[in-house]
Amino acid sequence: MTKNGNILASIGGLLAIFSLTVIEDSTWKIIASVTGTTLAIFGAILIQKANKKNKL
Repeated sequence: MTKNGNILASIGGLLAIFSLTVIEDSTWKIIASVTGTTLAIFGAILIQKANKKNKL
């Protein structure tokens, strides 16, 4: 689960950075940045759950 969380967080972060630097259209910029942020948050939640599971 940690590996999946790392992948999601990485993709989300890259998508958020990509949306702010490359995409010119404001609609697609908003969609890409919200999607990237959501993926990054979901990835961080998966990492936290995996860490809690390993400690038990």
